[in-house]
Amino acid sequence: MNWYQVEVIIDREAQEAVGNYLISKGSPGITIEDSSPPFLPEGGDIIYSSRDPSRDSVSIEGYFYIEEKKLDYIVRKLRDF
Repeated sequence: MNWYQVEVIIDREAQEAVGNYLISKGSPGITIEDSSPPFLPEGGDIIYSSRDPSRDSVSIEGYFYIEEKKLDYIVRKLRDF
């Protein structure tokens, strides 16, 4: 099972929990887990991505609204690797 860490930050006006999310890509599908306390910096877009072949992992840091369409967007970005 591969683990992906995504920094997820929402708009200050949103009413949903935020933090670092672990995205597990494997069978049966993709799982997202909250792994840190919430915080609310300014929103934006993906600002950095990298892949570490030795650990078979991808790290993506970016700013996302916590909405289903945005989570789908993250999943699509992960599938691009």
